[in-house]
Amino acid sequence: MKSESNKISGLEQLVMLLVICLLFIGCGERKEVAKAVYKYTDPVYGDLGLKPVGDTLHFTLDEHTSQRIDALNLFNDHSNVYMSFYDRGSKSLNIYDFYSGKLIKNVSLRTWIKSGKLDKASIFVKCFDSIYVTTLSSLYLLDSAGVVKGRLESPEDISRRPYVTSTSPVVFKDSLVYMCIKPSIDDKSLKAQREWSPLYEIDLKNKKKTPYYSLPEVYQNNLLGYSFVDYGYCVNNKGNFVFSFAADPNLYETNLTDYHVAYFGRSKFQKEDIEPVSKEQLRKEDGYKVYSLRDSYGEVLFDPHRKRYLRLAKQKMTEADFDSKKGRKKRSVMVFDENFKIIGETMLGEGISFSFLLFLNDGSIYTRTKYEDKKALHFVRLAYTDDNTQMPLTHMSNKE
Repeated sequence: MKSESNKISGLEQLVMLLVICLLFIGCGERKEVAKAVYKYTDPVYGDLGLKPVGDTLHFTLDEHTSQRIDALNLFNDHSNVYMSFYDRGSKSLNIYDFYSGKLIKNVSLRTWIKSGKLDKASIFVKCFDSIYVTTLSSLYLLDSAGVVKGRLESPEDISRRPYVTSTSPVVFKDSLVYMCIKPSIDDKSLKAQREWSPLYEIDLKNKKKTPYYSLPEVYQNNLLGYSFVDYGYCVNNKGNFVFSFAADPNLYETNLTDYHVAYFGRSKFQKEDIEPVSKEQLRKEDGYKVYSLRDSYGEVLFDPHRKRYLRLAKQKMTEADFDSKKGRKKRSVMVFDENFKIIGETMLGEGISFSFLLFLNDGSIYTRTKYEDKKALHFVRLAYTDDNTQMPLTHMSNKE
């Protein structure tokens, strides 16, 4: 009987061990969420915003450039300022001297990268010796002659690929590189939302990439639809990341390790909470309609000269407007001070692009305009409505 008792005891222990393992596996399915300390500051929804002030810069395009412009950024090299962008139509990298408007380099990516997967490519130019190119399956570090200086392949992970946009730039810290993870997710899976990370830490030397951060709490318990699993970030003067998520009114500041703060960032035009949707709704309804009939938020940018944050807010459409195909969501620009207090919100003017705002070292701000011109890129200078100073830019020779 003693041996039989030992046998039952051992069986019980095995069952208990299996239960514990299952509990750990179950818990492991839910990724740990960075817990942010919430800070509320009374907003001042004044009329502070951006206005065009006249100066327009002009960049003549190469004859093969299609104007499907992506991942535009400014960079400095040997004391000169350059503008680079990727033209998705011609699959070419274009680099201009920003002050003269002269085209310095136009090169097809096909001459550098022997791949048929360039439709989804993106580019960030740090300097002429450091050009980062992402494709569906690889990250390349090239120089301006196309010589490959580093490469990280991940063909098995194309649904979580690093990607560059004008409003989610590449960030460099010591020998590490931080890049946005292109949103690509099953919008009917709460598990997928919980496991998603918006950022990669990339170590090209050791060929490693580590996902960082998580979607905030609103994404952990609710389905919202594909277009709401979207985000942008900037880096502030403290070196911290500041995230804006489409379905969350808050702004999030983090150092990715032990500093996580959520700041009140709700638009004055958002009168109701952003409602979640059911899996059944997502199966039956148009995903774009689900998105269009709800308020949402776009990119966040940091003005290093004035230490202000600019955030895009998007107002929901009525069902009648959506069904009649009357345009798109109206948009406003929210202005925050360096302590994340809302100090203004105004509607975004027609013909002004929030996605291509450029902050120059002298404090001037430019953004793309005149999209109808297919032979050139145009940028108009902007100023805050509370800024009465004049900053003549006589050193620019490509002003119209």
